[in-house]
Amino acid sequence: MKDENDNDLVQRTTEFALRVVRMFVSLPKTDEARVLGKQVLRSGTSVGANYLGIHRMYIGKIGTGILWLLTGGLFGFGWLYDFCTLNSQVDERNRNSKY
Repeated sequence: MKDENDNDLVQRTTEFALRVVRMFVSLPKTDEARVLGKQVLRSGTSVGANYLGIHRMYIGKIGTGILWLLTGGLFGFGWLYDFCTLNSQVDERNRNSKY
């Protein structure tokens, strides 16, 4: 049962991310649409990425990103940790960013 649910989640998040990407590509080529579209693109594709631990790699934590990927988010405990702390981790990364 769990394997079916995992496959269903992967399939649904992949389909959702593909729909978001198609929507982004179809937006008008204006500065406003580009800025808003990139925000929607990041948000819409983060569902699947977070499921795989890619969000940790995005903020520069490559080692734990791979660990999340291989262990399903530390068997769920990592997801709980990220749920409580991810906003502050992203804020810290943004403050230290060159951009």
